[in-house]
Amino acid sequence: MIENWEQYKDLEFYPDRVCKCGCGGRIRVQKHHKRYGIPEYIHGHHRRGTNGWNQGLTKETSKSIARTAEKNTGKPAWNKNLTKETDPRVAKYAKSGTGVSRGPAWNKDLTKDLAPQLAHTEKAKKKIGDASRNRKYSDECRKNQSILTKRLWQDPVYRENHLQGIREAWKVDRDRKVRAIVKAAGLRPNKSERRLNKFLQEIAPKEYQINVKAEVMILGGKVPDFVNVNGQKKIIEFFGDYWHGKEFTGRTKEEEEQQRIDCFAQVGWETLIIWEHELKNLDFVKQKILEFNRKV
Repeated sequence: MIENWEQYKDLEFYPDRVCKCGCGGRIRVQKHHKRYGIPEYIHGHHRRGTNGWNQGLTKETSKSIARTAEKNTGKPAWNKNLTKETDPRVAKYAKSGTGVSRGPAWNKDLTKDLAPQLAHTEKAKKKIGDASRNRKYSDECRKNQSILTKRLWQDPVYRENHLQGIREAWKVDRDRKVRAIVKAAGLRPNKSERRLNKFLQEIAPKEYQINVKAEVMILGGKVPDFVNVNGQKKIIEFFGDYWHGKEFTGRTKEEEEQQRIDCFAQVGWETLIIWEHELKNLDFVKQKILEFNRKV
């Protein structure tokens, strides 16, 4: 029985109790705890770390599992095609299960300082990093991510806070951080950049190398798109119409170009800007590149 029940009864979780299994989860306050005491485990966690009765067994080695498999083969799940609107059992599970209806997540406001079990081991960090780098997103997922990002960046407060955080972070050991970001993001040339790279190799073979992955260099804290590798300090930047347009940056086309040109000029490099819409006229692009390449 809990003597000081009054201080807990209106809370969602016990503030000073975490699950003893090591998951770091907090114990949810329940009315019956007043009589029976605060449990040491989240419901169902007391057997974590122990082997189940069927551990290592298959239908070939266990008659019990074989009977269950035979009984359920071809049998649809009981809740197939049912929704919480059409079936009271599904509605009951939806109300008590995961999601918004369940209330705050068990780890809300918890940190690894309050619950050391939440901190990832080095092995877990490496596993998560490898999974992130090798993850392949569907076209639909990429489209949804693009829509969400554009919507967020239309908020001037969000945009300024985000950019300020980046500027502060890059003041120390900038190049190393840029490489880490590029590697973690798994960046690769998009369709338009690949098209421009192919065109560059046709009109100026072995003059420029694509650098989207920062494999050639990082310059002034930025990753130039195409770098001259034939002895000239020249860079070609490819600007997407949206990401470098006024709607996104708040700057005019001329201001956006000049900012990038000045950035690389500070470290002694010349810059040519190619815009996405200019790829519709390859003759014009060819003339720009050849004139830029002839400049000494």
